[in-house]
Amino acid sequence: MGPATVHYEPSDPAQARLSRYGDSPMQLSKFALIVAVIAGFLSTRKRPEATARPARSGRTGVLRGRQGRVPRILVLLLILGWLATTVAVVIQGERRSSLDDLQAAIDRGEVTHVWERGALMSGSRDPSPVRLAWRSGGLRHFATATQYRGRNQERRAPEGAPDVIIGDLAEQLTRAGADVRVEPDLRTTAPHAFTFTPWGWHVFGWPVYVALALLLLTLRVLVVAECTRGASRWGWCWLITAAPIPFSLAYLALGEPAGWGPATRREARKLGGVCAFLVATALVAVQQALA
Repeated sequence: MGPATVHYEPSDPAQARLSRYGDSPMQLSKFALIVAVIAGFLSTRKRPEATARPARSGRTGVLRGRQGRVPRILVLLLILGWLATTVAVVIQGERRSSLDDLQAAIDRGEVTHVWERGALMSGSRDPSPVRLAWRSGGLRHFATATQYRGRNQERRAPEGAPDVIIGDLAEQLTRAGADVRVEPDLRTTAPHAFTFTPWGWHVFGWPVYVALALLLLTLRVLVVAECTRGASRWGWCWLITAAPIPFSLAYLALGEPAGWGPATRREARKLGGVCAFLVATALVAVQQALA
């Protein structure tokens, strides 16, 4: 890699950035997402002139998903959006691992480059949390550990405890003779409020904003749809809140928000709100355990 070009703000020389355009692309992307969400809400507004139209089978007309209230193109776009977000989470996100997993991957020769954030310099007095990131098996991984450095701190370090670094980080990772480069992690990440770790995957950056926009539109479709299939409205709401990606896809594909199939009888058995709340609570508990 060649030397980096640093761009300075003319009005404030202390402000520097590595990109000529600064934060403009991300700001434009956020604005585009806001416009898309507003357009999605407007496309589902109530139309007084919407009337029931007869089905192709010749049966009496059935108001499927409030014709004109939930456009089928919107449902298709939401499904494609959630699928694209899933791919982005797998490609750009980082899978939670441990220091032992990193050491094992290094010993197998699968990892030759590790990025660290928070590693202590020599002579440090207090232990510090260290975040490690690496790539293995085509996926990104991350782990958090506690580093003890300095003569007094190394004596107090718990022996045999997991995710503990005693002394220099690079020396501990390369003690088996592996050739590993340890460099500081200089990537800029999204604010903590827009960073989350669902099911052991650390997600940050633009996929978080896209997922938030898709979630708002999916909940909007859930609210305005005439009826639901498989679960009640509150049932789908609890499930989508607990695990947005899988249950949003399940609702959009199977919940009949736009009336893909024949009308659902109101007396058909559905997963109620209370049962769905219990399922969602269990899913959240499992997610917190993995995170």
